[in-house]
Amino acid sequence: MHPVNVSGDVVRVGKAWHLVPESERGQKWAPGGIGLIDRDEQGRLYLLMHPGAADGTQGNGGSEVWVFNPKTQQRVQRISLREWGLSLGVSRGHNPLLMIVNPINMTLEVYKADSGEFIRTISDFGQETPLLIRGSH
Repeated sequence: MHPVNVSGDVVRVGKAWHLVPESERGQKWAPGGIGLIDRDEQGRLYLLMHPGAADGTQGNGGSEVWVFNPKTQQRVQRISLREWGLSLGVSRGHNPLLMIVNPINMTLEVYKADSGEFIRTISDFGQETPLLIRGSH
C-alpha cells in the first residue's frame, strides 16, 4: 500500500506498507477486480483479494475481502466470500454493509461489514449489469 496525501498544495507520498503478512506471501495473495477497494466511515479499507496471483490476474476479482486499519497499517478482518467477487462497495453509516458483485451470474451478494456475515443475494436486474457499485446511506 502506498499512502498518498493530496489534501495540501503539495502531494505527499507516505511510507509504503505490506498488505500481505510475511507468513502468507507464499500463497501469492494480491488485490484484484474492477472495483476492488472502498472504505467505511470508520476509516477501514476493504480490499478484494485473491490467492495465486500471477501476471494477468489483477482484473479477475477475488475470493476474500480483507479489511485494513490504515492508521495501524494492519489487517483487522478477513471475509470469505460465498461466491467469487469482481467488485465491491461499502455502504456508509454506523452499521455498513459490504456488497459484492458475483461475475458468474451477475448477482449482488450482501454481507454485514463488521462481522462478514452473509445476509442475502440480490438478483434479477433485468437488462442492467452491476459491474461497479457505490455504497451510500
